[in-house]
Order: sequence, then C-alpha cells, then structure tokens
Amino acid sequence: MTSDVSDPNEEVLDDPQTYEQALESKESTAWLKTIQEELDSMDKNKVWELVELPEGLAVKDQGEKVCRLTKAIYGLKQSPRQWFFTFHKVITEYGFIPNLYDPCVYTQVSGGKFVILSLYVDDILLMRNDLDIVLRIKEWLKTQFDMKDMGEDSFILGIKIESDKKIKKLLLSQERYLDNLLKRFGVIGWKTIDFISRFINRQVYQRKLTPSSDEKRLKMQSIPYAQVVGSLTYAMLCTRSDLGFVVNLVSRYQSNPSALHWQAVKRILRYLLGTKDYKLTYQTDELVPIGYADSNYVGGPDDRKSTSGFVFTLPDAPISWGSKKQKCVVKTTMEAEFVSCSLASTKSCVDQRFLRRLEIELLGW
Repeated sequence: MTSDVSDPNEEVLDDPQTYEQALESKESTAWLKTIQEELDSMDKNKVWELVELPEGLAVKDQGEKVCRLTKAIYGLKQSPRQWFFTFHKVITEYGFIPNLYDPCVYTQVSGGKFVILSLYVDDILLMRNDLDIVLRIKEWLKTQFDMKDMGEDSFILGIKIESDKKIKKLLLSQERYLDNLLKRFGVIGWKTIDFISRFINRQVYQRKLTPSSDEKRLKMQSIPYAQVVGSLTYAMLCTRSDLGFVVNLVSRYQSNPSALHWQAVKRILRYLLGTKDYKLTYQTDELVPIGYADSNYVGGPDDRKSTSGFVFTLPDAPISWGSKKQKCVVKTTMEAEFVSCSLASTKSCVDQRFLRRLEIELLGW
C-alpha cells in the first residue's frame, strides 16, 4: 500500500453541470435520454406554463416568453417540504397514521392486519402481514401518483435486502455500495486488516498534528478526506455498526486533517476491503432487546473529553447504535460511564416509543 490514494479522482465521473457538458460526456446518449424523460414528465404533469416576460425584467438573449412554475420541482428549496405535505395529505386520507418519532413512517392497523409504510423522498417501502391489503394500497396510490410497482424489494438506498420467510430470516448488507466506494477511491490491491482499533493510536487524534506549513496544507487539500469520511459515515449509519467509534473519531478532523489522520482513514478502508461482505442477520421468534453502553476515559487529548458508545440488539444483530463525544469533562471513569448510560437510555426511550407506534411490543422493554 502506498502512502496516498493513487489518483482517486480518476475513478470518479462527475455529473455534467450544463447541457453542453452532457453532450460532450462519454454517456451523452444516456444523459439526453434522461433529460428528455424529465421534460416529458414535466409536460405531462403541467409543471410550468409559458407567460409574457414580466414588466421591468430584462433577460439577455431571450425572447418575450418565460416559464412560470405551477408546481414545485426537484432542486427548489421548498420542493421537499411541498412534496411531503402532498404525500402526507393523500396517505392520511386513506387511513394511515404518521409515526410521531419518524414523520416519514406511517401505519394502518385493522383487526389483525397491519401495514407499515416507509417513505424516503419518492421511494416507498410497504411491510405487511396480509398481501391483499397491500395490493389494494398500491392500486390506490397509482390513482394518486404516477408511480411504478417494483415488486418485492431486494435493494434500496445502497442496502441489499435478503429474506427467507420460511425460517424467518432477514439479512441486510452493503457489499455493492462498499465495492463502489473502494473502487472510487482507488482501494484496489491493498493489504487487508482484521481489526481497526489496534491501529488507532491515541496521539493521532490531536489537533496539533494538523498541517503546520502551507506546503503540507496544500497537499492535504488534494486528498478527498471529507469525501471518504462522508461515504464511510453512510455505511456506518446503515449496516456497519462496527465502524461507529472509528468513523466518529476521524470525522472530527475534516476541516484540516493531517497525514496521520489520513493514515487512520486508510486503515478503515483496508478493514472494509476484507469485510465488505459482512451482513446484519436477524432470525428470532422472541423480540427481546438487549442494550450495551460503554465509554473510554479522556479519549480526546485536546479537550480531555471522553467518547460514549451504545448498541441495542434484537438479539441476534444490532437495530440501533451510535458513538458520540461527551459534551462535559468528567473526573472519573465512573462519571464517563454514567454519561454513556444516559445517552443510551435516552435513545432506548425514543426507539421504544417509535416501535410502539408501529404496534410492536418488545419483551422487557
């Protein structure tokens, strides 16, 4: 392994920012098709209309007509909010109830039948114990929105979903996402490592190690430190609870990282290279949650603050986890553990209320 990622930007194809760039790109045919599909969709949904140029407004090299939007479209600041209000109104009229602890999750319970609907932008997941009711919901949604039924989902938002209903087994993984991440940043042929923590040197995470000269600072600016950390964060939040502590550490130095900080990030990449096929496996009849909380002591040499960590399992695999630097300076290891337990307890209360809103009762919780 070399000391730096070998030209990671060569692996990244940036999206064109203008129509001319789209025409000149290697994927020009695909871009033109996508552009036309978007224009056709706007025309079908009457997103805009041609109107006379408003008085007092001068537009260079343009005619006398301009487009006036009649609906919010992607890219506008208010569009996500407007879309949510539209969907919320439609879905609640059908009898769905929003979850107070996650406004994009809805439930509908009738007798012994239930449906859970999860919305992410314009992607919808439906979970149910009765197929007929889901089919009716899908048909009704098609009358309200221009949508496509993708069938039983096996992949969403970079997460692969595998299930075996006969043995009640569910697996979640991000191997494809991690493959793309590693290729994008040139992590090919590197030597893998089995553990991350053994390589985490406490002295690495001191701010005084940030670049001291303009030359070193300029060199670090050419390294995609923040991009890599951001990509690692998404994996950690979705399926890789084992990355919680180390990603939390390296994310503290994104504004002005040093070469040693970058070495730590590369160690995480080497670990992922050998463990990208790890999966969360859920297989149990008893919904008995188990929680763990821990803390180091004075983990940050700069500010003398400790770091908390927690994980809740059900019970085969994690369902909730996190790692966070404590906001206060403690005097003893016992105090650090209490702060960590407080963080975990707060999260458990939120998770418990969220699940109860889904009509899911956990034993002992």
